[in-house]
Amino acid sequence: MEIKRGRLIDHLHLHARDLEATKRFYAGVLGTLGIPLTEGDGYFFADELWVDQGTPSTGVHFAFQAPDRATVGRL
Repeated sequence: MEIKRGRLIDHLHLHARDLEATKRFYAGVLGTLGIPLTEGDGYFFADELWVDQGTPSTGVHFAFQAPDRATVGRL
């Protein structure tokens, strides 16, 4: 195992009730940030984010870093 200092997120696994809608959202956000999304049968992932079909948890919040306000405006 290699520790990566300064990473945005180490890992995060989310369950989505509507996987297609969730995928569209993250594809837009991550695409704007230049992070590729990879799809599989019943899941997708990007870097250390993994999303699959399931009952969502509550009380989860996380944010991505962006290089500047103009990038946030493009989201």
